[in-house]
This record gives sequence, C-alpha cells and structure tokens, in this order.
Amino acid sequence: MVNEGAFAQAINDICEDKEIHFKERIDELILQSRRGLIRSTESEQNLSNAQADEVRLVVYLLLRIWHSAEGRKHVQRQPILNLLASLTNRLLKDQIASPSAYNCLREAIVTGFCILDTDPAGTPIKSPKQEDVWRFALNAGCSNLVVTSSFAHHVMAAARLPDPLTCAEAWDHLRDAITLIFRRQFLEDEQAVALIVSWGVCGALLRLLDSDILTVHFILSSPWTMSFCVELNKILQGEIEESENDYFQLLKRQLISIGPVLLDTLRSKLDSDTARMKEDMPTFQSRLIYHGRYPNYTLLLVSHMFE
Repeated sequence: MVNEGAFAQAINDICEDKEIHFKERIDELILQSRRGLIRSTESEQNLSNAQADEVRLVVYLLLRIWHSAEGRKHVQRQPILNLLASLTNRLLKDQIASPSAYNCLREAIVTGFCILDTDPAGTPIKSPKQEDVWRFALNAGCSNLVVTSSFAHHVMAAARLPDPLTCAEAWDHLRDAITLIFRRQFLEDEQAVALIVSWGVCGALLRLLDSDILTVHFILSSPWTMSFCVELNKILQGEIEESENDYFQLLKRQLISIGPVLLDTLRSKLDSDTARMKEDMPTFQSRLIYHGRYPNYTLLLVSHMFE
C-alpha cells in the first residue's frame, strides 16, 4: 500500500514541473492505448499477451492516480472511462490471446469501473456501464478475490441496484466467496488477501438485504443463507474447532463490527421481509493495495470502515 501523503506530494511535484507536461502525456497515453484497442478490434486480431499487459499497466496507473484526491485534480475521469469502455468492448468480442490475459484484463475492468463509480469515501458517481461491471464480476467466479473485493465495494456504494435476478446472483456470488473465506479454502499466499476483503464482502451482503422485496425473499428462502448465518455466528463466537488459529482470530477481528449487524438484519428480515434495516450502512472508505510483483501485480480495491 502506497503512503497517500507521499503519493499526493509526488503527483503535485510532477504536475508543477512544466518540462514534464504531465497532463498532456497522460492524455496521449490514453489515446495511444485506445487507438491500439480499436485498431486490433477492427482488424479482428487477437490481443496478444504483451498488448494485454501493456493496457493493463496503463489502466492501473490511471486508476492509482484517480484514486488519489490530488490526482483527481489533474486527471479527467471521462477519458479513463472511454479507455475502459474500449477495453470492455474488446473483451466482449472474446479476442484475447490467452485465458490468463483475459482474466487479468477483466480484473482491471471491474476494478476500474468500481473505482471510477465512487470516490474513496464511498460516494457514488453515475456510470454508464453498471451492467457490464456486474456481469464481468459474476462471471469471474467467487474464488477471484481481486474481482470480488472490487465488486463488493461497488455494491456497497451503488446508489441503485439492478434487477432482482441479478441481485440474487450477486448475493449467491458474495455469500459463496465469504463462505470460502470462513472455511479457509484459499491457498496460503492468498489467505492474507481473503482476510482483508472479508469486511467488504459482508458489507455488500448487508447492502443487498436493503434491496427490493423479491431479492430479499429469494435470499431468505435459500437454505444456504441459514448455513451462512450459522458459520458466521461460529466465527464471531469463536466456536469453530480451530478458533485459536491465527487466521480465525484475525478473521473474527475483521468481522466483529459488521458481522453482528449482518446477522441482526437477517433475523429482522426473517421476522418480516419488508422490515427496514435497523442500522444504516456502515460508513466506509476504500484503499488500493498493490498485490503481487511488478509487472504482474494487480490493484486490490478494499473497503474498510471509516476511521
């Protein structure tokens, strides 16, 4: 994770240096990336692994700048959205050289739209691509922690939610993801990430419980919801067999603020599926964390309680 103060100062220093022409170079970088995507799409050529890596790194650079309050003073949102739209169109045509390149670009797209949809304080901003974000996220699978974390933040911050069927799919996706975390199903090098994203996933589940009555009815009628409640309660009460394990101690600490709220809301909804949430959504912010090593890193968008 980059120190925000140091990053803001670096951006400010670069922008004040007239010889660097920072804004112009950023605009040209976006244009070059879009031209490359459009050109390869028109020629119906597969996007090579090298091209995919180049676009991904450009997107992550732009997102890192935009996520900074200082960076947003110098970089416009719309050109980045245009680049993401071009990249989305390319992925929808399924002309990518390899599955791994496709997956990396999908992570960049979901993270990108989720960052551009909200500011770091969780304030929603209108985006024209909500449906694509949800579809890409849901198709990524519940074991993809990078996409799941970004998607969870997006759901928490969404000013509006899509149709009931899509919301029901989102509930299943996020519930399955947190269940994998509860059961410690991720590889050892992914377990730290799983712990970090757990709060945001529970927050997104809480947000979905405040959606329309059809979605809530589906959630409450699923036997998997009851199983989820049992497992969450055991985590919070320290009643699982490995409760003394460091992993589960850290997981309990992560969820101790939001877990009881989620369980209480589910109980009140079971009493009456039209009941309103007893408490407002927790106030949250986002952080960007570099995950992996350059040049194969990803940006992990993580929700956390406002401090």
